[in-house]
Amino acid sequence: MIHDPTHLYMSSVTLHYIDQGEGSPVVILHGLFGSSRNWSPIAARLAPSHRVVSVDLRNHGASGHAPTMGFPELAGDVIALLDDLGIRETAVIGHSLGGKTAMTLALLHGDRVSRLAVVDIAPAPYQNNLLHLVEALESVPVDSIATRKQADGILSRMIPASALRRFLMQNLVLENNKYRWRINLPAIRANMRYISGFPEELGGRSFTGPALFLRGADSNYIRPEHHDVIRNYFPRASIEEIGNAGHWVHADQPEIVIALLDEFLDGK
Repeated sequence: MIHDPTHLYMSSVTLHYIDQGEGSPVVILHGLFGSSRNWSPIAARLAPSHRVVSVDLRNHGASGHAPTMGFPELAGDVIALLDDLGIRETAVIGHSLGGKTAMTLALLHGDRVSRLAVVDIAPAPYQNNLLHLVEALESVPVDSIATRKQADGILSRMIPASALRRFLMQNLVLENNKYRWRINLPAIRANMRYISGFPEELGGRSFTGPALFLRGADSNYIRPEHHDVIRNYFPRASIEEIGNAGHWVHADQPEIVIALLDEFLDGK
């Protein structure tokens, strides 16, 4: 028996967020292993004309932890936050994990979403190939390391790409003279199968509002075979490819992303 996912909106997880600017609201949802700070430069550029709410998803950043991470639950956390902030309808921007959360939010509660922008992810299942990153972070003996450089040296054995290590190490925080990972690694590990997928119970639903999908030309997360899937869920979707950009499109080509988002949010 498939339960109606719209019944999963009671949230007990408190989300950390940054609320800035004035105007029509925009909610920004980050990707896996990230936080709201990853989108700070773009949020600041949008804030002069929009009320921008940048969110830490559950088990990330400074938000609360929980053992489960289904996309209806992640979307439910955002709905609860919108209710607390008195925001009835908002544009939503989501990248990767946040993109799947944003899509789920639009498909379940389309009346709460005015516009949807999704960065480099499709409403489709992906091969579970990120577990090694969890294992790498778990290999760092955070209780005994003395410096961030020491942690970086340990991670480099499993993650040779320095840029990726720097991104992941944003989650290493020092509290009471001890390091810890602020992301909930056990929950991310336990839910990786769900994070890599997309809820089957959303099949047959659609969001008929404006939708923009941004694809990094050097990324394989949105592939040609995904285009029909995207438009089945989001019939008004436009798909834009951004050159010289990988999966972190907003970091690789921020000026292009800002220009496209500005135009989209203004209804052009």
